[in-house]
Amino acid sequence: YAAANVKACSQALDLHELEKVVTVLTRARTVYVLGFGLSSQLAAMLALHLQPFCQHVIEVAGQGGTEIAAGHLANITSKDVLLVISFPRYSLDVIRLAGFAAEREATIVSITDSPASALAKVATHVLYAQSTHPILPSSNSAAIAVIEALVVTLMVSNKGNVEKAARLTESISAWLYGSDSDFNSNTDGARRSPTSRPKKQLIKPQE
Repeated sequence: YAAANVKACSQALDLHELEKVVTVLTRARTVYVLGFGLSSQLAAMLALHLQPFCQHVIEVAGQGGTEIAAGHLANITSKDVLLVISFPRYSLDVIRLAGFAAEREATIVSITDSPASALAKVATHVLYAQSTHPILPSSNSAAIAVIEALVVTLMVSNKGNVEKAARLTESISAWLYGSDSDFNSNTDGARRSPTSRPKKQLIKPQE
């Protein structure tokens, strides 16, 4: 089922719509990302990936609930984008909050499973990810594929974002396994392997 959902998503993904979403994300003053329940994990992942490439990103719900989300959205305007994620079983609060943002003239981007979804009706732009599953309420496999496609399209959409991605990689490289910082020289000039670490010295307590 996961493979079938990803295949259906790949065949149905509208690249023109994807590029439109990237445009509104790039221009937005603030990008709000909303998801409840299982979709909250998808929202967190998407917000993390968008952070370096958008002016300001807010994960609306986070570890909180509807009240926290409503508080974050209180100041949403026509200059902002709400990127909302919901799959069966749809959260009524997500639909209501998306409706509130639409009333405030924010651009609504929905990631959902089908045109029958209530989020499809309130959205300015929709990215579909089939979520059919025989046991679970819904499958997230295709949703993750859509999120990755959106993030990659945003990253390569302009030269500035490509440069940001390069700077980000450079800035964190010192903390990555296998980086040059892991190959420090020994006192005899030999190179130490990434898995080799200096032995800890025991500090004797003072008498």
